[in-house]
Amino acid sequence: MTLLIGLIYGGWMYIDRYTDVRGGRSSSCLRRLSIWSIVSNYFPIKLIKTEDLDPNRNYIFGYHPHGALTFGAGINFLTEATHFSTLFPGICPHLMILRFQFLVPFSRELFLNLGNDNIINPSSNVLLF
Repeated sequence: MTLLIGLIYGGWMYIDRYTDVRGGRSSSCLRRLSIWSIVSNYFPIKLIKTEDLDPNRNYIFGYHPHGALTFGAGINFLTEATHFSTLFPGICPHLMILRFQFLVPFSRELFLNLGNDNIINPSSNVLLF
């Protein structure tokens, strides 16, 4: 049974292998889960708006420190825990992460459905142009 599930999921990963370079996908249900507010309050993570942004333009934000523990970037830009869509209506955020993070089964689905994309050049071009 485990082998069958592994084969089915492996097939899905193969069929869906280019989603991370084509702009990905984002699930508003997953972005609005209450667990993200709990994480935001625990660390504590805040999103402070200092300027209005034109939703008809594309923006690139740098985030540091980056690496395995980027809770601030993920919670602020990929969830509604800090009310991103209320503060910046019309702007659809995507977090660019390394390709190998899309190779880990099941966490790959979490990354894709939160709006993560691959950092490689073709993916950046899809999102910016």
